[in-house]
Amino acid sequence: DVPSTFFFVPRKNHEGKTANNILTMPPSYRSVRYDIHDYGSVVKTLACEGREIALHGIDAWHESKSATTERDIIREIAGTRVDGVRMHWLYFSEGSPESLARAGFLYDSTLGFNESAGFRCGTTQVFKLNGTEELYELPLHIMDTALFTRDRMALSEQKALQICRKMFKTF
Repeated sequence: DVPSTFFFVPRKNHEGKTANNILTMPPSYRSVRYDIHDYGSVVKTLACEGREIALHGIDAWHESKSATTERDIIREIAGTRVDGVRMHWLYFSEGSPESLARAGFLYDSTLGFNESAGFRCGTTQVFKLNGTEELYELPLHIMDTALFTRDRMALSEQKALQICRKMFKTF
């Protein structure tokens, strides 16, 4: 009975901004191929069924103006509040919490691993991000691409389920 959260990227073919040589692949690899506008009815249906709609940010980590713009795209399509955010490729910087808080997000779910499963922040608990009054981190513990991508864990479905079940027991 726990509803799912669906994180959506706001722009098709937009690789986003980079800083401090973060990218190890060409920026075009970071862009997504789907256009959220093509899935408006699906997004609205999910929201109407009680699922949470959140932002899978491209540039939101970088500045509050971008965070607000990206959130507003998703909010307009979903027709509901967008309180949560998680950065594509887990981009995050020292200034990210302030940018996200200024944009009005209530929580972020970026702090995790993209090459393995586990507790990057050393906890399963929600915590307040430094430098903010009301922005909380819901740590990312398991990401699908970490489990299944060939150059990461490359697990079978059965092995991935074993790892997930083991982690669930620690919650």
